[in-house]
Amino acid sequence: MKTNTFITLSTATANIGVLVGLIFLLVELKQTRKIALSEIRQERTMSVIDEYASFASDKAFSDILHTRRSMTVNLGLSPSRIGIR
Repeated sequence: MKTNTFITLSTATANIGVLVGLIFLLVELKQTRKIALSEIRQERTMSVIDEYASFASDKAFSDILHTRRSMTVNLGLSPSRIGIR
């Protein structure tokens, strides 16, 4: 095998290795992005749960919320339609 052929094949092999590495890096970045978004979503959900838990422990607030929800149901309005979850 000539030296020129060996150099050409080794250069081509190295270039293919670099391309495979870049593709692997892109796939890994995509997975990391999905994981990060999932963690953000989970943190938001936990903060909402904590907020509602703190509201539930406040008797006066719970009574006001229950009264308001009852009034909207009695009027035939959907609680979600007027901004109550």
